[in-house]
Amino acid sequence: PEMDEILEKLGVSLYRSPNDVEEFRDGKVDFIGLNVYCREYVTDWHGGELAVSANNKGGSSKKVEGKCIAPLFESARDSNVPRNKWGREILPSCMYSTIMDVHERYDAPRIFITENGHGAYEQPDADGMIHDDDRIELLGQFIEHMMRAKRDGARVEGYYLWSTMDLYSWINGYEKRYGLVHIDFENNLERTPKKSWYWYRDLISKYQEQEG
Repeated sequence: PEMDEILEKLGVSLYRSPNDVEEFRDGKVDFIGLNVYCREYVTDWHGGELAVSANNKGGSSKKVEGKCIAPLFESARDSNVPRNKWGREILPSCMYSTIMDVHERYDAPRIFITENGHGAYEQPDADGMIHDDDRIELLGQFIEHMMRAKRDGARVEGYYLWSTMDLYSWINGYEKRYGLVHIDFENNLERTPKKSWYWYRDLISKYQEQEG
């Protein structure tokens, strides 16, 4: 019924087979993959045109991520939640709420976190090390909320951090860094583990010991 209401608002016709309800009810999937970075905080549509905005200027811009999906909803801003340089909410607890929503809504299929990470502008110090403490703090919170969901019954069976190495970002090219390993794009792609790489290595070892 909810989908029918949305299709009517959009003025879209969707082919329906006579027994589609039964087919969807009987359908099974092996797992559900979730890319978790932030929540989608929205309010009622206020009459704007269809639009999607993204900040590709980082700290030099006041622009925030958002969208207007006419005539259904549009992005809202919670002044109580901090945002990063690209206008994205910093709210690690969304990991827990996202997993638990899927767990409860779809009767706990196997769940894999197929993407989760933190982008930042970074420069090595005099010794060539990147002390990305903000990444360590944020990822640690994300992972703890994931483990809390697992303790509360969600079948979380995998976590894939984005990313192992610095790479191209469609928002900020090579300036925005996501990796645990720094890539020197100006010096033969030289690779140097960041502080977060050692932290993540030790975190994996800790959980492996706990799991036996």
